[in-house]
Amino acid sequence: MDEPATANEMAETWSVLHTTVYFRRHNTMFGVCMLLPCL
Repeated sequence: MDEPATANEMAETWSVLHTTVYFRRHNTMFGVCMLLPCL
């Protein structure tokens, strides 16, 4: 059995989901933020 997710892991997961949903409403910023780490 997998160990229960820690509070920190849960916070990171929700943070990512929230950020993704937020940027999907701001597609230009989403594209920029996705490309910057690749440069």
